[in-house]
Order: sequence, then C-alpha cells, then structure tokens
Amino acid sequence: MTIEILDRATIVKKISSVKGRAATVRADIDQLAKSCIVHAGEHGDLTLASKLTASVSKSYATDLRKYFTTFAPVRWDKKAGGFKKLAKGGQFNIGGAMDTAFDNVEPEAKDAPEYNRAKEIASIVKFLDTKADRAINAGDETMTALLVELASALGKVDA
Repeated sequence: MTIEILDRATIVKKISSVKGRAATVRADIDQLAKSCIVHAGEHGDLTLASKLTASVSKSYATDLRKYFTTFAPVRWDKKAGGFKKLAKGGQFNIGGAMDTAFDNVEPEAKDAPEYNRAKEIASIVKFLDTKADRAINAGDETMTALLVELASALGKVDA
C-alpha cells in the first residue's frame, strides 16, 4: 500500500478537519449511548447498546462498557460480544447516565480487602503442608524437611 506524503499546508488543513470530526464523533457516540440506555431501560432490549459498543474503536468501546455497566444492571459478555442482564437484577440509573458523558465515568472506588494476619499465616502454612506432603510422596527428604521447618517457623509467628 502506497501512502501519499502530504505537504505542510495540506497537513495543517487535514489536522483541523480531523479535530472537528473527532469532536462530532464523540458527541454522536454520547448521544447514542444515552439513547441506548433509555431504550434498554424502557424495553429491556440491550441489542442497541451492544451494537454501538461493537461498532466503535477499542478505546470508545472500553468507555461504553464502563458507562453501561455503571448505569444499567448489565455485564459485558465477551464471548457473545454483547451486554447481558445481571442475574441479580438491579435498577437502571437513567438520571446518572444522562448527567455523565459516556467517556467520563469515574472508576468505582473499591475498598481494600480487610487484612487478617492470622488468616494469611494459616493460608501459607496450609500451602506449605500440601507441598510437604507432595515432597514426602516423591521421597524428597530435603525438601520435606525444609517445608516443615518453614511451616513450623510461621506457626510460631505471633498472630
């Protein structure tokens, strides 16, 4: 494939054209996303949201999946290439969807899982015991002794 190399004036003109079209495309996708979520909320039909998401670039599709899964009780089914209703149900947040641009959904804040030192140590000791059992079955006395020693040392840690 041969690509024509453009002169400076043509490059500047095309950059302006692309910039204008990019803004128009973004506005169109936002309008379509809002329309699709209202349609899905009224009719339970996720096909339009799925088609829109499948028809745009990868970055826009990522934004749309986040948008729809934030404001609708849906999940993205990668295998089917479309949205599916959540098994647990849930409600559409049409107001939130209308107030938010499709590409401006804030990531959901997730609480860090609670740290339980005793539970973590017990999990590691259980893992080491399993590996020691395998080493015993394999006849590896050195590895068995090492694993048992590690498990014993962890068991002595003040939980």
